[in-house]
Amino acid sequence: MEETEPIFVNIESVFDNRFIDEFKRTPESYIMDLYFSYFLYKHDEFIQSNSYIKPYFDSLGIYDKPSQSYLLTFLWHRELHNEKLYSTELTKSLNNGIVNLNNCTNLKKINAVSNFKKLKYGDSLKLQFPVLKEGGVSSATLFECPMVAKDLDSLKNLIIEGELTSKYYKGIPMEFYIQVKINNINKNEILYFLNNIQKGDTIELNLNSYGTSL
Repeated sequence: MEETEPIFVNIESVFDNRFIDEFKRTPESYIMDLYFSYFLYKHDEFIQSNSYIKPYFDSLGIYDKPSQSYLLTFLWHRELHNEKLYSTELTKSLNNGIVNLNNCTNLKKINAVSNFKKLKYGDSLKLQFPVLKEGGVSSATLFECPMVAKDLDSLKNLIIEGELTSKYYKGIPMEFYIQVKINNINKNEILYFLNNIQKGDTIELNLNSYGTSL
């Protein structure tokens, strides 16, 4: 099952013509940075759009959503340009570590999509941020890489507890945002990205930048 064509049957049901045209015009060297989050977000719609996709990935031994989304991004781009790209080329790049979906940048994108999809209005959230002190001012900043709960230092970090009031996404590259109404702050003297905040305020958070699983 090497040919790529069958998995793109009914593709129009997932993307409109304007998106397809813009995607096609994008140079291949940029599509991972610009479109990986979008394809990961649309993954389930791809799987449901026709009966070829799941057996296709099963035959390759590719079962996780990030890897499948990576393959779809490049295979479809080549397909739109009538260029053959056999899946074995891409699976080798994944298996040999040439393409690293587990680096900090891609893990943040993966977690952002996961967080956005599972969060519901009214959910209680506990957000943690490292604190940077510079020029006598202490302010929240971002972790370079996604963190796991056991590695978070609640004594040093700014912790904001609150309720999800809104979520939305913007543009290409796709970025996911949430708004949280603050119920509690552990360190009132710490700024939130150089802004003063207090209980009752609503803050906006870019999940792509935050990156840590909620």
